[in-house]
Amino acid sequence: MSKQQLNSKRILFVLNSLEGGGIKTSFVNLISHLSTSYKCMIDVLVFKDDKNSYKILQSYNVNIKNSNMLLRAYSYSFKDKDLNIGTRFLMALIKLSYFLIGKKRFFNFLLKFTFKNLNSNYDFAVSYVNDIWKNNRILHYNGCNDYVLNGVSSKFKVSWIHNDPEKLGFNSRIVNKEYSKFSHIVNVSKHCESVFLSMKPELRARSIVLYNVLNFNFISPTDINKLNPNKVILISSSRILIQQKRIDRVIEVSTLLLARGIFNFKWIVIGSGPLLDFFRAKVNLLKLDEFIFFQGKVNNPLDFYQKADFFIQTSDYEAHSLSLLEAKFSKLTLIVMNYPGASEVVSNNDGYLVSISNDSLATKLEEVLHRPLRFRETYNLDSLIIAQKPDIDKIFSFFHIKSDL
Repeated sequence: MSKQQLNSKRILFVLNSLEGGGIKTSFVNLISHLSTSYKCMIDVLVFKDDKNSYKILQSYNVNIKNSNMLLRAYSYSFKDKDLNIGTRFLMALIKLSYFLIGKKRFFNFLLKFTFKNLNSNYDFAVSYVNDIWKNNRILHYNGCNDYVLNGVSSKFKVSWIHNDPEKLGFNSRIVNKEYSKFSHIVNVSKHCESVFLSMKPELRARSIVLYNVLNFNFISPTDINKLNPNKVILISSSRILIQQKRIDRVIEVSTLLLARGIFNFKWIVIGSGPLLDFFRAKVNLLKLDEFIFFQGKVNNPLDFYQKADFFIQTSDYEAHSLSLLEAKFSKLTLIVMNYPGASEVVSNNDGYLVSISNDSLATKLEEVLHRPLRFRETYNLDSLIIAQKPDIDKIFSFFHIKSDL
């Protein structure tokens, strides 16, 4: 090991999966910055194999730690393809076991067989995926917190929370039980931190806000010709869900606009999710194809942002939305529901915050669709880097590393 490596901070990130979603994107964006520094050595442990995501990580200076057979089988779903009979049999035994004794208890039993995978001492071990609770019971358990607390030797143990703790089902009992043993707890917005600390004020000294950041590698100049020069282009980017994301508003608000005689728009929704086919069928059934299009998953949403006029976020709540951040720096005018924490991203210069209702959103869209379009600016990478520098520097500082940006 070189002298340079000896002086580097050793950081482990633990995730249950790198499949699609905002957490995966925020993690890749984070790694895109941290991995540029020779002052840290980054290990990434992902319980569930995902070859496509591994390819993304391999483009950065990180070391991917292999999960063992038990953790992989624990993380698989029977919906996953290309699993052999032996793996499916092992999955059945594991799922029966945690049905009998509880998922969390069984996972900690599994940890006894995984210590040998990570016998190194780290400066930081980070649980990057939070659990979700409902009525004091775990609704979605991923094991990252328990792995970091009970399966890794590290100077500092960190847990990352990616949404409003109240919406994740947290309460004072859960926070005390699940987070009191961590040396640091990261929230991604001031509002989320405020909610978290209202449940356990004693953790204030261990709490920090680290905003999500953008990945400059995915930002490049693009053709800015509009997707449809004859209409105002509205664009939304989201997981296609009703709960939280409220993608149903796209159809409901569009219907209100048409009833008010507003026809000069095309609303494009990018993103995947379990309700994508349902909404495509509904648009077809209601004969709204001329006004609404569900694009599905795209590799780089910023290519679409540069060809649109307004970014519409329909969510009832968010933490620190990456899609909103991308749209902001793409110089789109933002129209966003005024949920707690939205003002941490959206200022008066960026667009509009509207009351959380279909009528309020339709009224604001009616207002802007009647106006002449303003001059469409394009983003400048240098100004984006300057704007993001304080948030990136804070991340480096948290890990006791000097930023090279």
